[in-house]
Amino acid sequence: MTCQFLYFQTEVFKCFLKGSTLEEIYSNVALEANYWLSILYDQGRALSLSELFELIGESKNMSRALEDYGSQKSTSITTAKRLAECML
Repeated sequence: MTCQFLYFQTEVFKCFLKGSTLEEIYSNVALEANYWLSILYDQGRALSLSELFELIGESKNMSRALEDYGSQKSTSITTAKRLAECML
């Protein structure tokens, strides 16, 4: 999913602006990267359910009817198909 990587990138890249020396900058980046590693290592157990859903959730809109996508594949299309199956 794109969302988590985007979140990770945004947070880590911000750290490159913190600090006045290369050592300070890398130290700040390492702290942020370690935070993300800890989430991976403990499989999100330290997070509340809402925090975890925010990190792994993805917000997408489909601009056309499901049938209009034909044989295309995407997470949005798969999710829509599975939701439709559940609702029948």
